[in-house]
Amino acid sequence: MLEKIRETVDFIQSKFDFKPEVGIILGTGLGGLTKEMTVEHEIEYKDIPNFPVSTVEGHRGALIFGSFNGKKIVAMQGRFHYYEGYTMQQVTFPVRVLKFLGIELLIVSNASGGINPDFNVGDIMVLNDHINLFGTNPLIGPNIEELGPRFPDMSQPYDKKLIRKAFQIAHEANIDLKKGVYAGVTGPTFETPAEYMYIRNTGADAVGMSTVPEVIVARHMGLTCFAISIITDSGVPGEIVEVSHEEVQEVAAKAEPKMALIIKELLKKKQGGILISAHVGNFEIAEYFFKEAEINSQINIITTDQEHGDIKAYLESVTDPSSVKLILIKEDLSHIFEINNALSNNELICFTGDRYFEETRCLTEKLLGKEAKFPTGPFLLASRLKVPVAFVYVMKETKKHYHLYTHIAEAKSRDSQGLLQNYTQSIEWILKQYPLQWFNYFDFWKN
Repeated sequence: MLEKIRETVDFIQSKFDFKPEVGIILGTGLGGLTKEMTVEHEIEYKDIPNFPVSTVEGHRGALIFGSFNGKKIVAMQGRFHYYEGYTMQQVTFPVRVLKFLGIELLIVSNASGGINPDFNVGDIMVLNDHINLFGTNPLIGPNIEELGPRFPDMSQPYDKKLIRKAFQIAHEANIDLKKGVYAGVTGPTFETPAEYMYIRNTGADAVGMSTVPEVIVARHMGLTCFAISIITDSGVPGEIVEVSHEEVQEVAAKAEPKMALIIKELLKKKQGGILISAHVGNFEIAEYFFKEAEINSQINIITTDQEHGDIKAYLESVTDPSSVKLILIKEDLSHIFEINNALSNNELICFTGDRYFEETRCLTEKLLGKEAKFPTGPFLLASRLKVPVAFVYVMKETKKHYHLYTHIAEAKSRDSQGLLQNYTQSIEWILKQYPLQWFNYFDFWKN
C-alpha cells in the first residue's frame, strides 16, 4: 500500500506545486461547497493512479485544490463507500494520499438518518463520537509503521476544540446545531424499523454509510478530525416513511448553506488575541486555567528589559516549568513585529495595563473616583490590532481554589481611551469583589 500511496502522491505533485493544509470530504448533496472555494487545480479520480472511481449519484469524482477562507484546501468531490464493492483499504486510500500531500486537518461531511427523537429532518449534527457497525475495520491486516501505530487510540476521534468552535459559530449565526454519535453501517439499503431501533439502543443519534472508516484511518495517521452530518430522513418510530436517494439529496441541498457557513467560519484564519491584566490577584497561574479549558495557544507576556529576569525567575519559582514566552519592549520597536507575528500564529499577547512609569507615555482615566495615569502602549496596540481583547484576572477564593475572570472588551469606541475606560471599569468591579487582593505598586494619583 505504501508504494501505491507514494506513486499517487508523486503523480499529483508532478502536476502542480500545492501543499494543502486541510482536506474536506464532501458527502451526499454537499459537492456544491466547492463553489465557496477559489479553485486553482482539479483532477478527476479516473485520471489519478490507484484511485477508485465514485459510482454514486451526487458524487462527481474529483480532487479540487484551492483556497477557502485563507486556508489551502483539497476537497474530495465525491467519496467511496464499502457498499460499492470496494475494500475498506480502497475506501480509505484517498485519506492516506491527502495526509501524504500535507494535510493536518480532515473535515468530513455526510448525510444521515436521524434516530434521536429530538432531531428533525434538515437538522445539522456535529459528530462527537461514532460506532463502527460495518463488521470490519480498515486497519485489519499487517500494520505499516510509516502510516501509524498497530493499536491507535480512539478516545477522541473528533476534535473537542473544533466542536466547541462550531457551536459558537452556530450560536452567532442563529443555527440550531445538534451534537451526537454517528453509527456507520454498510448499506446500501436504508434501515428497517427494527434496525433503526437496534442502532438507537447502541447509543447512536444518527446512522449513515460512510465517515467511520475514513476517520479511523485519519486518526491512525494522527490527523485532527471534524465531522458534520445533515439529518436527511428520520428513523424515529412513528416518523419512518419510505425514502429515496433523490429525497436524501434534496434535503441535503436545502441544508447545505448552513453547513457551508459553519465550515467556512471554522476555517477562518486564526488571529490570536490580547489579554490585559493588572496587579490584582494571581495572573501568573492563568496558564494552567487555559490548559484546563483546552486553550492551547502560546502565551506571550510583554515586559521591559529590567523586569525580564525577575518575571522569568518568579514564574519558575511558583509553578512548574512554564511554556510562557517573554517579549521585551525595545527602543527600536522590534517588539511590535514579534507581537504581530505571535498574533498571526494564533498566540495570546498579555499586557499588564496598570504598569505605569513616570517617563513613559500615559493615558488618564478615572479609577475609584479619581483621575489616574495608565501606560498608553497596551491600549493603543489593542485599539489598532484587529483581534479580540479581554481583561483577565485570577483571584484566590480559598487556599486551593482560584477563580478565572474574563471580561471581553466591549468599548463603544474601539480607540485607546474607550478600551482604557472599559478596563478601569473591570478593575473597579474586581476590586469590589476582592479588595484585599490588589497589589498596587504604582502611584496612579500622583499630583
